Amino acid sequence: MKKELYRIRCKESGVTIAENVLLANHFLDQLIGLIGRKTLKRIQGLWLSPCNGIHTFGMRIPLDVIVLDDKGKILAVVKHLNPWRALMPTRGGCSVIELAAGNLSDKKISVGMTLQFEKM
Repeated sequence: MKKELYRIRCKESGVTIAENVLLANHFLDQLIGLIGRKTLKRIQGLWLSPCNGIHTFGMRIPLDVIVLDDKGKILAVVKHLNPWRALMPTRGGCSVIELAAGNLSDKKISVGMTLQFEKM
């Protein structure tokens, strides 16, 4: 299975949200996700598609999380989701981006904005 990496930008502002975001679009990749990772660099992330909610059971690191619809529109933003928590499914959600906690603190993104994906 080939690993696909993406750069994610905000359509409205042009700000890069993250680079080196790995697409997890198979069951096993999504099941394992970031479990077991001790660190996650600011430029790294995981894009779960299809997906509309996540859990951090078994995780060691907190996450910043973005839920998107099928057109890349942001439906939810959760900053600093601690390990052993859950983000319940979001109505209309089609994919979720998991980033290192703190990644979104200086990015001016909000619900309603659109993200664009550029294959690396």
